[in-house]
Amino acid sequence: MRIDPCSVNTFFNENVWNVTVWLGCEQRDRIFGNYWLLIVFVQRNARQKKRPRRASWRSD
Repeated sequence: MRIDPCSVNTFFNENVWNVTVWLGCEQRDRIFGNYWLLIVFVQRNARQKKRPRRASWRSD
């Protein structure tokens, strides 16, 4: 099964934890293409959402 570009956002929203394995297995030929970059951005955004916000102690 391939992901249609129009349904990528829905797929990632529903399968946040399984995305890396699924794309790695199903789309081996595109692993360094657009889907690989999309995985990196999705994982980074998910990590940022989990982290508590830090208080800014600097005054500008």
